[in-house]
Amino acid sequence: MAYLAPASSGQDYDYLFKVILIGDAGVGKSSLISQFCNEKFMDTVASTVGVDFYIKEFTINGKNVKIKIWDTAGSEKYMSVATAYYRKADGVIMVFDVTNEKTFVNIQSRWMDAIMSEDSGCPEAIKILVGNKSDLNAEVNVKDCKRFAELHGMSFVEASARHNLYVAEVFRALAEQMCELKMQRQPPSYYTDPLPSIIPTLPSPHGNEQSSKDSNCSC
Repeated sequence: MAYLAPASSGQDYDYLFKVILIGDAGVGKSSLISQFCNEKFMDTVASTVGVDFYIKEFTINGKNVKIKIWDTAGSEKYMSVATAYYRKADGVIMVFDVTNEKTFVNIQSRWMDAIMSEDSGCPEAIKILVGNKSDLNAEVNVKDCKRFAELHGMSFVEASARHNLYVAEVFRALAEQMCELKMQRQPPSYYTDPLPSIIPTLPSPHGNEQSSKDSNCSC
């Protein structure tokens, strides 16, 4: 069941972003979202079938930000359904389980290939690499994670959905980067100031000569 955060009652959002979470089944994507949106960890989470949808609103640098979060299935049999939601994503959270090295190997090949596809992926999206379950004994080499993240221009964060460690920081860091990119791409507005209530009289291109002619006009 997807959690829908209540819409803000005041001013609407300044920025709207689409964020997807990808990674193998069982790495904790749904748990990370539940902790971020509901501030609750679920011990038992049913595997996502296809996709689940969530909404979260918060403030970044004085801007009201709304993110639509798509929790995609990690099972290969739902891959064709999940990839349909990759297009036009602004941000991607790539999640693996630090206690299961295979989930990190799959990030480097299967999942990275999927989002970098020109046909069905979102190669321009901002990406963050997250090693979940950091409260447990890690099997994945942290240096390898950092090296892979740097190679692809991503931030790398070790998080724990169970203990709510660096969960909000992941989403907020992604939102900050998306806002910054949005501002860079937004064309400048040359007409942001309101028009004056009285339009000032412009000086005549002919100076006093035109004024004297106007004053002697017999019309």
